[in-house]
Amino acid sequence: MKETETQKGKTGSETKAAAKEYDGFTAETITQQTIAGDGSTIVNVYYKRNVYDVKFMKFTCNKEEHTHFFCGPWCNKEEHQHSEKCYTEITGDAIIKVDTEG
Repeated sequence: MKETETQKGKTGSETKAAAKEYDGFTAETITQQTIAGDGSTIVNVYYKRNVYDVKFMKFTCNKEEHTHFFCGPWCNKEEHQHSEKCYTEITGDAIIKVDTEG
């Protein structure tokens, strides 16, 4: 549990709990409750951790990026612009530490 918050409302009315913003998390649907007069009403707000796919790429084409815009085709360099074909995905196991405390 990250934190708790106490709010006031009229007995018999519905709560108005709202999610907060936390980096790396998305709030799930909040189920509002009818407020009891004895202070026992609790509304839980749940968050789902965001999941990201990360690919590590290695530069593998070994060519110099070059266009003939300034020098023309007589400069004796191969015209080349890097694209996704110039990279190879690095595969294997990795341990990644993420700071969730902010």
